[in-house]
Amino acid sequence: MLFTNYSTSEFSINIRNAAVDFNFPPRRGTGIARHLTNCSPDAIDLINHLCIYDPDHRISAHHALQHPY
Repeated sequence: MLFTNYSTSEFSINIRNAAVDFNFPPRRGTGIARHLTNCSPDAIDLINHLCIYDPDHRISAHHALQHPY
């Protein structure tokens, strides 16, 4: 893709500035288990850990691979 109006550094700066920091208010979920009635408890546990919004609290790829499921 050709961007004729931007230098490489200017384009990089614009991309970095375009990042959005979402700050959603805390909200209690309803649980995914009720939608996954044919899944094992281990599968539901792994999915719950993968779906945590905050990356500091979400399961890492390494730990996900070690999960019992």
